[in-house]
Amino acid sequence: MDYNFKFTQKISAYIEKNKMIKPGDSVVVGLSGGGDSVCLFLILNELKKKIGFDLFCVHINHGIRGITATRDEIFAKELCERENIPIKIYKINVPEKSRDEKLSLEEAGRKARYDIFYKEAAEHNNAKIAVAHHINDQAETVLFNMIRGSGLKGVGGIAPVRENIIRPLLCVTRDEIEEYLRTNNEDFCTDETNEDDAYSRNQIRNRVIPLFNEIQPESASHIASVAEELREVSEYIEEKAKELVKLYVTKQDKGYVISLEKLKKEKPVIIRYVIIFTMQKLTEEYKDITRTHINDVYSLISKGCGKEIHLPKGLNAKKIKGGIYISKN
Repeated sequence: MDYNFKFTQKISAYIEKNKMIKPGDSVVVGLSGGGDSVCLFLILNELKKKIGFDLFCVHINHGIRGITATRDEIFAKELCERENIPIKIYKINVPEKSRDEKLSLEEAGRKARYDIFYKEAAEHNNAKIAVAHHINDQAETVLFNMIRGSGLKGVGGIAPVRENIIRPLLCVTRDEIEEYLRTNNEDFCTDETNEDDAYSRNQIRNRVIPLFNEIQPESASHIASVAEELREVSEYIEEKAKELVKLYVTKQDKGYVISLEKLKKEKPVIIRYVIIFTMQKLTEEYKDITRTHINDVYSLISKGCGKEIHLPKGLNAKKIKGGIYISKN
């Protein structure tokens, strides 16, 4: 069977399975010019008539890579012109944003990208935002979250659908994507920063995953499969925990009290998720709160009244009579 047909059908089935796109939708693609985003763009362009949706593109020049960033911008524009798809070009200064907001270049770039994606989605009838994460990205994310000390949710990796963000390529590997591009003689741009091991993710991509593949071929696919199962487990536990939050978490002053009288009879994993959801009520930036922090708060259950723990994002947890009080400075 023709490789193109099999590859496209695989992604089409994944889109349908995860209810990513329905007839009448608008879809905004983040087109960087790299191989992954070019593949995503071409596949969605092929599927738009079959499914019945409108396609738009966004390209973002991060102001980091000088002349090669300009090359990528021109490439993305010409590709959209060739396929007669509208594209909007944005130029931002990520290094400046990184300094002003005290973020790493990676974090500042990601934040800037998604701010633009959400803006474009709003302008296109609350469009879906399609990004080009694939199986290898999933494996890298899972490993990165593990070594950062993330909990079950973090080890579950990247979700195929989150709010209006969709990831149609999360069912294929980087090798499959490159084979598709070769088969179709499609050019793409190479981001030289992907080879720079100063970035933590690149060390996993360039050094750890290849080592895993020596031990076990297709290790990225196996890691991604485990992540999918863990995500299903996490979602089940989350549903249970959210029900308990409604029953046993109450607003008080500048924070929330977790009542322990009945909650402490639940399994520890459920209680930890109740703690997570309580903390999320107080801060949108949850990324720096790890499993270690959650366990520290959980340990207050067995401590005496008055014991207090200071957490990231200005959060505090304190054991009080009958419960744990979590507040924000």
